[in-house]
Amino acid sequence: MGTSPPGDFTAMLTNQLLEMFPVWIGPDAPERQLYGAFRRVGDPVSAIVGGVASIASGIIGSNAASNAAKIQQQAAVAAGQQVINTANQVNPTITNAASTAGLGLTSAATAAGQNAVNAATAAGNQTISAAQLAGTQATTAAQQAGTGATTTAQQAATGVTGAATAANALLNPYAAAGAQASGTLAAGLTPGGAFNTTPTLAQLQISPAMQFAQQQAQKAVQGSAAAQGNVLSGGAAKNLGAVETGIASQYYQQAFQNFQTATQNRYSNLLNVSNAGQNAANVQGQNTIGAATYGGNITENAAQFAGTQGLQAAEFAGTQGVQGAEFAGTAGMQGAQYAGTAAQNAAAQSGQWNIQGTETAAQNLINANTAAANYNTQGAAAQAAGVMGQANAWSNALGGLAGTASASQGLNLLKNPSFGYGNPTLTGSYAVDNGLVPSSSTINLGGNP
Repeated sequence: MGTSPPGDFTAMLTNQLLEMFPVWIGPDAPERQLYGAFRRVGDPVSAIVGGVASIASGIIGSNAASNAAKIQQQAAVAAGQQVINTANQVNPTITNAASTAGLGLTSAATAAGQNAVNAATAAGNQTISAAQLAGTQATTAAQQAGTGATTTAQQAATGVTGAATAANALLNPYAAAGAQASGTLAAGLTPGGAFNTTPTLAQLQISPAMQFAQQQAQKAVQGSAAAQGNVLSGGAAKNLGAVETGIASQYYQQAFQNFQTATQNRYSNLLNVSNAGQNAANVQGQNTIGAATYGGNITENAAQFAGTQGLQAAEFAGTQGVQGAEFAGTAGMQGAQYAGTAAQNAAAQSGQWNIQGTETAAQNLINANTAAANYNTQGAAAQAAGVMGQANAWSNALGGLAGTASASQGLNLLKNPSFGYGNPTLTGSYAVDNGLVPSSSTINLGGNP
């Protein structure tokens, strides 16, 4: 790299100072006399070296401070924008997730509620069907039991009737004999009947003993008459009549008693047969009545049993039907309540999630903007710090420059005591107030610019 002549470098440096600090050392500023100080320096080499070092240090420090401030300010703005962008990217995901979760929960609750309603309806229908089936089965069983009881009763009645009929058949001969004997007795007891009449002589003469006695007496009278030779005489006939009358008189009472005894015996025998027949008829009647009574009773009992079974089955079927309907209604109501509660809870939870998502998104935006503002504030502070760093760098550079000029003037005074008299002086108070030199410095500008 080549080196520029001192004059050119001084002019370049002066131009940079004019560009950076037009207020301090511009054409209209009294500080323009500073340029004269550079031109009047007694030791140009020392002044130029010291000034160049001060100015270079100021430029480097100013640029560094400015660059650092810009970098920090840009980084702060970029960080703030990145936070906002991130929040804008994340917030839709949060709100969409909340909305999706709410819709999913609502759909799940709706499906669960519908499933509950369907299950309750199915359970109710199954219960009603089961109750109807149970009622039908109970009714059928009752009808079968009633029919079975009725059939059994009829069979039992038929069996008893058959047994009574068979028993009566065994008694029929006795009943028939009794009936016949009763007829004979009834006929014999009528006036003039066999058991209601007085025996005649002819009836009495039929007695074998009497007939034998008359025959013997007749033989005896006839033998006696024959012996006397007057068989056909009237005396013989008279004797025969007297003998027969005596025999008849002798045997009449006996024949009458025998007649009564025989009549009584026949009556008694007929009465016994009649009584036996009556007893047989009574037994037959009892058998018939008993069989009929048994058949009627057992049939009635069977009918009552069938009726009771049918009534109980009908009551059971009705109770089962009512209970099935009540269960179906209760299950349906519970299913509907569950569905309503699930939908309400899902809607509430969905709304809560949406609110939370919205609040989270809003809070994210607030936090992002707050962070961006903080970053921007930090960037502005960094920028302000950079400006102050520039000012401090130039202040230090000008302070060093002023010190270099003062040292060079002092050296010239030692060489030439008359140097500097009558020249304008830049006092420390003005230089300090404008940030040019330290408060203890005084720059003698040495002549007019």
